[in-house]
Amino acid sequence: MKMKRIAVACEGEQVAQHFGHCANFMFLDTEGEAIIKSVSVAHPGHKPGFLPNFLADNGAVVVLAGGMGGGAVDIFQQRNVEVVTGASGDAQTAVLAYLRGELGRNVFSPYQCELAKVVLRALSAKRKLRSGMKFLMLQD
Repeated sequence: MKMKRIAVACEGEQVAQHFGHCANFMFLDTEGEAIIKSVSVAHPGHKPGFLPNFLADNGAVVVLAGGMGGGAVDIFQQRNVEVVTGASGDAQTAVLAYLRGELGRNVFSPYQCELAKVVLRALSAKRKLRSGMKFLMLQD
C-alpha cells in the first residue's frame, strides 16, 4: 500500500477550528487505514500564502482543519493537496475517520459561501415569481 501524509491544523492534539491561527500542525503518515507515524510541528508563522506551501513542501497530500479561508484553499488546490474542512475533536481520530471515508470532503471557502447566498436568493425570488408576486425593478 502507498503511504499518504496527512497534515492536521491543531491546538495541541485537537483539530483547530481556524487553519491559519492554529498552534501546531500534526503530520500523520498513513498506510491504508492505519497511522504509522505522527509528528507535531510548531506553527511556523502566519504569512499570506506561506502555510499551504510549507505543508505541501513537507509532503502533505491531504490537509484537515475545522475551517479555512479561500486563499489557502486555492493554493492547496494549485499544489494538488486535498483540503478537508469541518473536522473536529482529536486529530488522530479525525484522520482515522477520513481514512475510513467517514469525514466529508466538501470545502466551503468564503467565496463559495457568498455565491451560495446569491443562488439561494435567486431561487427564493423565482419561487415568489411563480406564486404570482410582482416585483418593481429600478435601474440607476
